[in-house]
Amino acid sequence: MAASSRSRVPALAGTAIGSTVATRLLIGWGFGAAVSVIGMVASAAPDLPTGTTVVCAFGLALSVFWAASLISRRSAIP
Repeated sequence: MAASSRSRVPALAGTAIGSTVATRLLIGWGFGAAVSVIGMVASAAPDLPTGTTVVCAFGLALSVFWAASLISRRSAIP
């Protein structure tokens, strides 16, 4: 599950936002790195397991990204 979420969520974000292969790749790398760091930092303070916290961070990030894309699509519809 951990490797699955760490590879698929950034790819989904890059595909949804980017228009070319290069931009999709850069968005995916940036998204993956940022969410990984956020998950590791979030696990440090309360001494939670790092892997599980990173996977939860990816799930939360995907949920927020999905909700934001729905809101932006609704506002774009005339």
